[in-house]
Amino acid sequence: MINISVLDSDQKCIAVLDKYKSFIWTDRYDEAGEFELCIPINAKYAQSIKEDMFLTIPTSNRMMVVETIKIEADVEEGNYFVISGRSIESILDRRIVWKQTNVNGSVQNALHLLINDAIINPVDSRRRINNFIFYVSDDPAVTSVAYSDVAQYKGDSIYDVVKKVCQSFHIGFKMVVIDGQFVFGLFAGVDRSYSQNSISYVVFSPKSDNLMNSSYLRSIKNYKNVLRVVGEGEGATKTEITQYIEFDYDKASEMTGLARREAYVDCSNVSSILNGNVTMDVEQYSNTLVQKGNEKMVDYVPETAFDGEIDATNMYTYGSDYDVGDICEIRNEYGMSDRVRVTEVVQTWEADGYTCIPTLESMSKEELDYASKDKEKTTIVETVETTSIKIETAGLAIKWTDSYGSSEDASITYLTHSDVKMTTQLMRIKYYSSIDQWQITILKDNTSVKNNIDGTTVVYNRMRTINWTYDELVNYEVSYTN
Repeated sequence: MINISVLDSDQKCIAVLDKYKSFIWTDRYDEAGEFELCIPINAKYAQSIKEDMFLTIPTSNRMMVVETIKIEADVEEGNYFVISGRSIESILDRRIVWKQTNVNGSVQNALHLLINDAIINPVDSRRRINNFIFYVSDDPAVTSVAYSDVAQYKGDSIYDVVKKVCQSFHIGFKMVVIDGQFVFGLFAGVDRSYSQNSISYVVFSPKSDNLMNSSYLRSIKNYKNVLRVVGEGEGATKTEITQYIEFDYDKASEMTGLARREAYVDCSNVSSILNGNVTMDVEQYSNTLVQKGNEKMVDYVPETAFDGEIDATNMYTYGSDYDVGDICEIRNEYGMSDRVRVTEVVQTWEADGYTCIPTLESMSKEELDYASKDKEKTTIVETVETTSIKIETAGLAIKWTDSYGSSEDASITYLTHSDVKMTTQLMRIKYYSSIDQWQITILKDNTSVKNNIDGTTVVYNRMRTINWTYDELVNYEVSYTN
């Protein structure tokens, strides 16, 4: 059993629990986590735990708030307290957007403004939480995220705004306690998948003996592809726009017939009046409604997820080798593989031992969202060629060229083919001396492989593997457009 520290409202430790029936602790990436503690009523310190106290454990950097305490009677096992609550990100749920606020540009700056007005430096000092700090991230994955149009909030829970916006843009948020201060910030997980080669990979699979069981989910139950977003006004004056979620790589396409799935989004509380009684023009107001539609997209895209129970004692340790929000690889016994984000981790301690179960959400969902929001196309071309005529000392020269003409060169030389193992953004390359072939694994969907000799092009989806001889390798060009 793990030790549970119980802190009072001043964050002073009043007890350490090491005996209980069960304990479940859940960390999440883009919403508040939660816990449930089942402890005998007559256990030491059990009756000392009150609402608004805090819990911490050594295997998580999050803190939980006690919100609910109930008693469950069991004739055979005795009476128990069932104590539950959410992580301290839920503090944001104690404040609302007090007055109409319009934001645009940087998402981080916008959320900072809302939290500052509601918690850090509100006009009404009674709303202030003195030990609350907003940490401004300099991570490009956070600073580059921006609203495409004006977003408007009024009366919304601050927590609901943060949650919806972060889920819409696929960034995480968390609050940690440092020297008694509640430090809130946005973050993006670390990429530990095969799509990068700067840090060690984290791969969950039966072959690695670290994936005990897994389930794969693909659902279109809640999928919608046409939104009818309705704004202010009555009757003929009501503002209504139609927004398409279904995008291909070239243009937005409105679905028809059986493929069309519609949803109604009521935004009648979105006002066309800006600060200072300035009225938006029709285009500005329509763009504001589009932004509301973007925030709803997260509810309507097809759901793809891997759930897996990992062996917490083998190979990777949660909190050390990977964390909530990180991007990893998963491969099950049926050959299914994907880049996945760790969206939550559930740790459970019971009499029969400890389990650690991550929820792994396919990155294809995020890529679909970004494809639907990003109207610009970026093309990356990768040319692979040898730098030596000697097979025994062959190297690889890599050149990237994007659609704006900029490029970056890199060369890697190896002593023997058997040592060659390289991962790029588009493919993983490895030489197998036993069959005298290069094995190329495609890492992105819709990757085009062109033969520069005969001009033929084949399009592959991710994780497709092809084998090339030495002569074939130098004559192919790989490109990808998103």
